[in-house]
Amino acid sequence: MQETLQLIQKQSLSTTKSAKSIEAALERIFPTQREETRVQKVRRIMGDEISTLTEEEIISYITEFQFLVDIWLDEYEVKAFSKTLNQLKKEG
Repeated sequence: MQETLQLIQKQSLSTTKSAKSIEAALERIFPTQREETRVQKVRRIMGDEISTLTEEEIISYITEFQFLVDIWLDEYEVKAFSKTLNQLKKEG
């Protein structure tokens, strides 16, 4: 009987964790009204300058800009530390 209760408790914890991770994923995919999406944030910050851009274009620009920032940071880290911080982190 004790083993059965422990098994049920473990299953319940596992189900709760799965439900929470599913909820988190859904919130990332479908943000609630109180959460601002990246596109909404860019539109708010940039204002009228980007009013003619579609959501897809904004997402494309965000992705390209993030890619460039990542490359520039990696290059700086290599100059400063001879390796990127991710490489140093993996080593130590």
